[in-house]
Amino acid sequence: MTNSPIEAINVEPRLLCGPGPANISPDVLSALSKPLLGHLDPDMYEILTELAAMTARVYQRDEGDGVTLPISATGTSGMEAGIAALVEPGSTVIIGVNGYFGRRLVEIASRYHANVVEVEADWGQAVTNEALLEALAANPDARLMAVVHAETSSGVRHDLAELGAAMKGNDTFLMADCVTSLGGIEVALSDWGVDYAYSCSQKCLAMSPGMSPISISQRAVDFMRSQPKPNTFYLDPQLLEAYWLTRPPAYHHTLPSPLVFGLHEALREVLNEGSRLAGLATLRPVATCRLRWLSATWNCSPTLPTSCRSSLRCSSLKGSTEPASRSRCCASMGLRSAAACRARLRCGASA
Repeated sequence: MTNSPIEAINVEPRLLCGPGPANISPDVLSALSKPLLGHLDPDMYEILTELAAMTARVYQRDEGDGVTLPISATGTSGMEAGIAALVEPGSTVIIGVNGYFGRRLVEIASRYHANVVEVEADWGQAVTNEALLEALAANPDARLMAVVHAETSSGVRHDLAELGAAMKGNDTFLMADCVTSLGGIEVALSDWGVDYAYSCSQKCLAMSPGMSPISISQRAVDFMRSQPKPNTFYLDPQLLEAYWLTRPPAYHHTLPSPLVFGLHEALREVLNEGSRLAGLATLRPVATCRLRWLSATWNCSPTLPTSCRSSLRCSSLKGSTEPASRSRCCASMGLRSAAACRARLRCGASA
């Protein structure tokens, strides 16, 4: 054993081309390095209230429609929090499975002793709403219908708006995994009738990992309040609400203030630009340029197998609209303008 000094970690900047984490802006990096603030500081309460409201705006959750807030953990925590609060042993849960994270939904629901009904499709294909609704007709007492809005493992988008419209007036709750979609393609929870959604901070929101924004409809909140305490303390949405939104707050856990500051800045950038969704048409030629750049740099083309295309974020979203699929390439880089994208790629695409 030596007593030589331990060197500091040195990570060189690099272009992140996976599904996440994505490259983040200098302002988000700066926010992550702000001085710590105590989790019981009155100033922190004001930040939490504002951050919850910003999160609801990005989710397009209407004011007064339930509870929206970020959990201090990665995206899977949001997945488990919803299942823990909405499902009890013996409850029937219908889950669309067409990739890795649909399979994870099945795993977590099974651990909470749900009666899981799997509706499957091949990887790279969308689970049809027709098949999901057939499963619901066969299980009319189902507590929960869960789908992955954008399957991270394959890049497939689910038509969530259509499913929500078809389930309107149904007692079954609708859950959506928005881990890869929030901030990248349209998400409109109140309009679509989504009762519970969860996401993460490191993909299209372009912040570091460590926060899982969740959003719960009012009818789901009312149901949770009528039920016994869920078999989780840390992920109990009611306890989280009591700390994040109730004043005076009820202490729950020690918040990581750097992640709170970082997510606040990331959402501020999204909302101040009018959201990435409004800029999809502008980004199309730039994203197309990036496809060419990826092809030359990584020897990858859009005709390669899905596993290669999705890992480089240069595949189209099967079942999605063309502008959304193209825009994801720029969003994955954490680039928020056509000018920034052109500068990074050093190409002359016009916007």
